[in-house]
Amino acid sequence: MNEQANPGIAYLIECAQETTIDSRLFANYEALAEAGGLVPQEYLIKVARETTAGPKQQLLIRLIGRASRAQVH
Repeated sequence: MNEQANPGIAYLIECAQETTIDSRLFANYEALAEAGGLVPQEYLIKVARETTAGPKQQLLIRLIGRASRAQVH
């Protein structure tokens, strides 16, 4: 994964890695998708590949699509 993520994205990824509460986890995933860019896409793809649950994986795939369309300023 790219080590040059901006501090906000790095923080969101760190929070996502530390939480086990689904509602918080998906809030972090949604924030990453909104931020957009390569690093959030890479992280969400990694999580989707590790996920076997159908609905959870489908949501991650939608978020990956959103992240790929988001503009990074």
